Amino acid sequence: VYFDLNQTHKARGDHDLSIEYLTMTLDLNKQLNDTNLLIKILFDKISSFENSYELDSALVTAFHAFNISSKYENRELSAKSLFHIGYINKLKKDYVKALKYLNKSLNILPYQPFSELRKFIYKELGDVYNKAGQSDKAYAYLLQYTMLNDSILNKNRLESFTNLALKYGTKEKEKSFEL
Repeated sequence: VYFDLNQTHKARGDHDLSIEYLTMTLDLNKQLNDTNLLIKILFDKISSFENSYELDSALVTAFHAFNISSKYENRELSAKSLFHIGYINKLKKDYVKALKYLNKSLNILPYQPFSELRKFIYKELGDVYNKAGQSDKAYAYLLQYTMLNDSILNKNRLESFTNLALKYGTKEKEKSFEL
């Protein structure tokens, strides 16, 4: 319930209350000891800290999430943790560390053809390389971002058209059966 309240307040833009409910959820989870819930909570907490620009707290929490996901050998969650560490370092204008962690994130992320996380990593790498004055690398990553983003949008569009066609086709069949 606390986690759901956190999501509600986060959606309303009340980040302080959102963090408060996240903390209550963490306290409750100490008794439940649910690792999946803990990692979910930590990522939500990272986002809340990033939104309220509490970068040191976000960084500590991202490292905590990385340690847990590494312990359970979950490469996708480890990559997501490293992505956040890189992103936070970008916000802190520490581009060397940002590149280090974003590249590590990209290297350990398991391949999935339409990965939203990979898309975000490409975008952030392009942005950080641009800010670091390496425009060739920035261009290469932004190009990869654009191609992956287009692929994801086309896949989603095709799924929507297919779902509409199935729905429309089902209604037409139902009408023909009624006649």
